[in-house]
Amino acid sequence: MATYNISEMEEALENASSIVLSDIRGTFKEFFEEISKNNFKSEILKQNSFIEIYDLTDHASHENVFYGQGLYVIFTNHEIGENKCILRLDEEVVAIYRGECFTVKRRIESHLFNEKYQNSYEKRKTEKLNAGKKFSEPFYGACIKVDPQKSGINIDKPEYSSSKWKVLVLKMSGSSSPIRKQAELAFDDVFTKPVASRD
Repeated sequence: MATYNISEMEEALENASSIVLSDIRGTFKEFFEEISKNNFKSEILKQNSFIEIYDLTDHASHENVFYGQGLYVIFTNHEIGENKCILRLDEEVVAIYRGECFTVKRRIESHLFNEKYQNSYEKRKTEKLNAGKKFSEPFYGACIKVDPQKSGINIDKPEYSSSKWKVLVLKMSGSSSPIRKQAELAFDDVFTKPVASRD
């Protein structure tokens, strides 16, 4: 009688997937180690076509942030407690958060301009629905926690506006979340998980 074993198939698939994901993680680890050789200077990093760096101050400064898929790292000189992450940018700001996303620009807005993000999200949603169109944009409710009790911050408000804020984006157009998650893990392998990445 012809038969097949689903559990064996699932196990084989899981094993193959684990190997591939481990290789991808290794590739990103090599990438991070390579770009670290120049002490993470913005002017050198920007020469790499995969990397974008932004100085963020007010909401308008967020307009040029890369929109697509990628890994992003938030840096600041704002004091937020013990941070084991060793990555510093331009010797003036330290990485406090790293994440991956399908739409980096919106995600950065949700983290650092949370109030404006929530208002603009509701506005976009209302306008689309009122026009009889579908609205499928995800809502980013879980955001950076500088204060462990509060999700999202507003760096254009007095509490944070006197600090420096920079974002590095590793552009990964066409990538899926499992691949981007390997980049996150590789980042942690090389630099240690930043303090506000509380996943």
